[in-house]
Amino acid sequence: MAKVGRKPQGLKHVDGLDASPEAKARLKAFLETMSGERTVPEACAELDIGESRFHKLRGDWLQEAVRLLEPGQPGRPAKPAPSVEAEQVADLQRQVDELQGKLRGERIRVELARTMPHVVRGAAAVKKTPRRRATRQRKTRLGRRHGPRARA
Repeated sequence: MAKVGRKPQGLKHVDGLDASPEAKARLKAFLETMSGERTVPEACAELDIGESRFHKLRGDWLQEAVRLLEPGQPGRPAKPAPSVEAEQVADLQRQVDELQGKLRGERIRVELARTMPHVVRGAAAVKKTPRRRATRQRKTRLGRRHGPRARA
């Protein structure tokens, strides 16, 4: 039966890693000594280090690899509940921000009133024709209804 899937790349995986050439050479040496392709003295001669240093580096690498493979906590870490003081501070900060916005608006209105008073007073103050007085009409109406002729 034929094997299905990709061919194993083996040490070619190391070439695709984002690391320095020295680190890649060490990793290849570690993997080759563990798989039996090369002896430790051969790897030490290629890397130009002693056997004790080689064993120390390989042990540290394996320890870090195991640490990275430990199962972690599922999901996101829990956020700590906000304290009462933190909520009060946040509420007060919101109030300060709101009041500062109102203060900025009032300062702008005052500045506009100083520089352009016709804008602040409104369009009625800008009209050129005066408003008609309606007092005559009212008097005549009242006079007709309640005058001496209306009573008789």
